[in-house]
Amino acid sequence: MAKLVTVKLGEGNWEQGFPVILQIAEEGSPPSIEVTGKLPSAPEIPQNYDQWQSSYRHLPVVVRLTAPATQITNVSTTADCRQTLQTLQDSLKRWLNSESFRPVRERLLENLNRSEPIRFIIQAGDGYLRRLPWNLIEFFDHYPKLEVAIAASFFEKIVSPPSPTKRLRILAILGNSEGIDVTADRRFLENLPGAETVFLVEPPRREISEQLWEQHWDILFFAGHSHTEGEVGRIYINQRESLTIGELKHGLRTAIEGGLQLAIFNSCDGLGLAKELENLQIPQAIVMREPVPDKVAQEFLKHFLKAFSRGKSLYLSVRTARERLAEEGLDAELPGVMGLPVICQNPAATPLVWTRKKKLSILYQGKLVIGALALGAVLLLIPKIITITSPYRVYDPNKERLNGDLKISYPKNWKIKYPPNWQKIPSATNTEVVKFLAPKDHSSVFFQPSVIVSIEQIENPAPLDKYTDDTVKQISRDFSQGFPITPERTKLGKLDATEILYTKQQGDKQIKIKQVWALAPNHAYAYIVT
Repeated sequence: MAKLVTVKLGEGNWEQGFPVILQIAEEGSPPSIEVTGKLPSAPEIPQNYDQWQSSYRHLPVVVRLTAPATQITNVSTTADCRQTLQTLQDSLKRWLNSESFRPVRERLLENLNRSEPIRFIIQAGDGYLRRLPWNLIEFFDHYPKLEVAIAASFFEKIVSPPSPTKRLRILAILGNSEGIDVTADRRFLENLPGAETVFLVEPPRREISEQLWEQHWDILFFAGHSHTEGEVGRIYINQRESLTIGELKHGLRTAIEGGLQLAIFNSCDGLGLAKELENLQIPQAIVMREPVPDKVAQEFLKHFLKAFSRGKSLYLSVRTARERLAEEGLDAELPGVMGLPVICQNPAATPLVWTRKKKLSILYQGKLVIGALALGAVLLLIPKIITITSPYRVYDPNKERLNGDLKISYPKNWKIKYPPNWQKIPSATNTEVVKFLAPKDHSSVFFQPSVIVSIEQIENPAPLDKYTDDTVKQISRDFSQGFPITPERTKLGKLDATEILYTKQQGDKQIKIKQVWALAPNHAYAYIVT
């Protein structure tokens, strides 16, 4: 059972300490446990944070913090930064091991389970308490399904209407990108399953306001330069204009009341932005605590969107993305970046869930070979010994030969089980096994979603990487609209496989396509979902 843990840090200061209230609840239920404690005086913690922050901000990297001309040129070393981070972590560990905090710590140890998802919310008003890298504390490493969020001390619930569309709508603002690369952010947002993304590239203020007032949005995204001035965040929307959240508060409040659930600021120093969004009672926001290097921002977004759009919770998706930063070596190069992304949670709201479409599963000889998203379709390639019962129909490619007299060698025990309301049509090429079209009630007015299963007979196939490079180059020339296609490794059963997402122009509309392929002796196996 998933748990919700709330730690409320009350009025206090670093010289006298902070009172603590711990609440533990099952998700969706009132707290079943409440205990009080205290975190004692620890004036060294803000000092240790300042030392790490200074060392980190002087690393020689390009970040998304205002324009390049204002970047700090003095540099520090990775070793210095790592040492100051370790000092900060050690002081936090001693603080949380204090005797006055023991009742809280013991209740946590007694009631948390490594196997259960845990949302851990820290409610605090003090600026340093909100900046601390809580997710880097050793205690949380013992709970692989736990992620930490921060929350304001005061909040209220906004009741918004249900989404008028089945697809998540994302408003993506790509602001001033002088000296940084936000095209990767756009590429990751372009091909998300179950989502419609509208891009505003270096827009004027009027255009942003118009979109917030006039349209329904589930997610607001920003990439570009930003920073915090005191406690006020500022984003640079184009080469000439910058905005605070306060300057958009009426449009943002309208959007939140209309169903906006999540804001993602993949930009620098975003806690000021988060604080102003909390005042507007946004359900969730994801920001970066400090200046974020371009590469870190891109990799975090890629891994977060992949996990979130594939059905992981918002919290576990953030944790997954942070851990990927560490495994890719970015945290070793830039000590502390694994702790930069932070969820800012309205405690009265429940996290956004990415609606998943039904799963397409293809079995061959009783083993799962393909899993994909396919608009409610269920297709099964099955061995003969499995009994087929209504309401599914069966297609036998060796018997029906939908593509006429073309000679294709199919495995003898292949069968395809499909819903009777899906249309089976003749293959268009000599490599397609079959194509299925979704029923009209699953289709938009622009195109019918489809699933294509294909086998290509090839002699002496090249290695998968070479086959992938050639295929991606061909697709990029024909369909990619100038945006790079990034292949991802996956599996088809026990075979190594490649997965890509790309967008194809069809008339004045853009159609998202998912394609997966694997190689076996003398054959290339593939499926395509549109």
